[in-house]
Amino acid sequence: MIDPPWKAALPVSVAVYNAEYLLSLRSPDAPVTITGSVGSIVTKMIEMFNAPDDMFVRIGDIARADPTTRTETLDGKTYWEQLKALIQRSNREMQTRAVKDSGGRLVIYLDIAQRIGI
Repeated sequence: MIDPPWKAALPVSVAVYNAEYLLSLRSPDAPVTITGSVGSIVTKMIEMFNAPDDMFVRIGDIARADPTTRTETLDGKTYWEQLKALIQRSNREMQTRAVKDSGGRLVIYLDIAQRIGI
């Protein structure tokens, strides 16, 4: 994410943030309990994260995410903290992928698998 203000005059300066920072900006307003697979829980979390204003974070490849049904309660921690904990408890790995969409916007995708890279 590139955050204003930026200036094009020399020397050029830009504030750039990674996906982890972006997901740390918000947390659920009230406790929420979600039941489903890791992929469906993360999908719901991303929907909730984007609900106030679209932050251009999307669910990516979750075909190899843990299919086990579980119940997760989201509390006042940031989405990033809760996402990391869920991935760790499910013994999975996650990667963030930045892709420019057809409108030229930078979109962050979250991929989840048992082992990223295989």
